Amino acid sequence: MSAGRTVSMLVIGCLLVGCSDQRTSPRRRTQARGAQATAQTNKPATDVAKGQVVPAAHIEPVSTPATATPTLLEETPDTDTDGIAAGHDEADRLLREAVKALRAKLTVISHNLAHADTVAFKRSRLLFEDCGYRQVKLPGGQDAFNNYAPINLALGLGIRVQGTQMMFDQGNFEVTNQPLDLAIDGEGFFQVKEPTTDNFLYTRAGNLAVNSNGVLVVGSSNTGRVVQPQISMPIDTTAVVVSAEGNVSIQQYGQTQFSQIGQFQLAKFLNPQGLLAVGENLYQETLASGEGVFGHPGTNGLGTIQQNTLERSNVDLDEELLAWKETERALKAFERLLKAPSR
Repeated sequence: MSAGRTVSMLVIGCLLVGCSDQRTSPRRRTQARGAQATAQTNKPATDVAKGQVVPAAHIEPVSTPATATPTLLEETPDTDTDGIAAGHDEADRLLREAVKALRAKLTVISHNLAHADTVAFKRSRLLFEDCGYRQVKLPGGQDAFNNYAPINLALGLGIRVQGTQMMFDQGNFEVTNQPLDLAIDGEGFFQVKEPTTDNFLYTRAGNLAVNSNGVLVVGSSNTGRVVQPQISMPIDTTAVVVSAEGNVSIQQYGQTQFSQIGQFQLAKFLNPQGLLAVGENLYQETLASGEGVFGHPGTNGLGTIQQNTLERSNVDLDEELLAWKETERALKAFERLLKAPSR
């Protein structure tokens, strides 16, 4: 074989190899591009992780492995049946506490309604308070971008009764034309002595009477308690006049003039809502009420006396009945929720 022929064959072989590479190169280039895209896809988005603002069009989708999402309060996730049961138990407990509170409110309302006609009765209202919160996220916490959270995440722990509060607002006056019916117009209480203990008690009820010893008392179903300071009525008294300042004057048989036999004294407390209600329209002094300050009617902020008049209960029937209906409706709704089967 001549040298020229050998060179020609080598040239033809090289041309054939080049054509074969050109036919296969597009596929290889496609594979290379796919490998490059995969590498770019699996590359961590360091710019986004650092909190930098990146145009949305330039953010490549990041495929991250599936990880367990942390739950709040370190409880089991909602997909866990035990976690769902625990959630129902917690909700039932909160509803039961609410039912107890509403039943207590109905008791207070019914007590008010029962005393709509009791002399000088003071209605009470029930106060509620929350039982605290389970703080999941506090307000002011920082997020990934160092911004302060404007709100918090707190789960309430329920409701409870805070207390009952007596409302000492003035009751309406009822004219009775009975000379020993006295109403206090303003602040103050009549002072009486408990015969079994010699303790002093206080009342707004002014339906007075005279006992067998001729002494003014505040009557009750059990015993008459002597008004302090003690005022005695002569047996031949024919008329009694009580002034706004509490002066007691009487007219005796065969006399045309009135003579003063005593003067009422009223007690005032810094915090009358701190008085202890002991029944029979009576209150007892406590540390919460403070010590009583005594004076004659119309002095030192004390009210005046209205004769032939009684102070009625300050219970508003319409208001109490409306509160009863609203409370009963809420109570029935909660009780239905407690009886409903859990899902």
